[in-house]
Amino acid sequence: MSARSLVTTLLLLAASLLGGCATTLNINSPNWPPVTPDDVSVRPSLKQLVKEHPSLKVVLRVPNVTTNVTQAGQTLSGNAGLDHAYDEIEKKLFDAGYVVRDRALLSSLIDKEGITSYKEIQTRVDTDLIIDVSNLHFNDPQDWITTQNYAGGNLGPYGYTMGEAVATVEAKFIIVETGEVGAIVTLHLPVCAYSSCDYNYFDDGMGDISFGFADANRAGQYDQNSQTYTYLWGQGSGPGSINQAADTIAQKIVDVLKQ
Repeated sequence: MSARSLVTTLLLLAASLLGGCATTLNINSPNWPPVTPDDVSVRPSLKQLVKEHPSLKVVLRVPNVTTNVTQAGQTLSGNAGLDHAYDEIEKKLFDAGYVVRDRALLSSLIDKEGITSYKEIQTRVDTDLIIDVSNLHFNDPQDWITTQNYAGGNLGPYGYTMGEAVATVEAKFIIVETGEVGAIVTLHLPVCAYSSCDYNYFDDGMGDISFGFADANRAGQYDQNSQTYTYLWGQGSGPGSINQAADTIAQKIVDVLKQ
């Protein structure tokens, strides 16, 4: 064997050995830390109201939304899709057999006319219950949870971190006739509990390591400073979408009334 052939053979052998050290992982079950549990407190007065009014008249009161429907549909910022989320809550309430009043009318009475008397609201809006949503957001970074651990290993030595957004809603259920708060709820929805959040990890064995989202079509954000890849609630109507989050939030609100 010539010297050139020997060198070529040794190089190929070395490449083969190095290639055998390559590691490719699909991480589909990160060990997420626990999400803050839902906090639901319901008073007997609300349960009695629902029992006595099978066709309960309900209206949503929501914070002022600064973006219009089109803008909200195009962005994945903290309050993306709020208008649609409120519409979805109303639809769920309607499907559950409740009479849903126009939330714009209530907003006009309180915010523009300055009406604060529940008796007058009851007369003008003809409603039994106000569901006062004080806070609703989907992709607020303050609510994200992160981990470096997954079944069989962790990313700590490589500096990478996995993250998921958590949708949060806070609301009070106000009995209009008496002005009593019948329930207070805080609900949390982690995106990876409702859709698969897969990550890809690759180490070529020669010091070249890469990590990232496995699903390029899913909404996500990468923070270079912390090397964190976070799955977000996205657009559309499939798993991991704001539509799905809104639908689940709406069902949880209906469940409060069904207690």
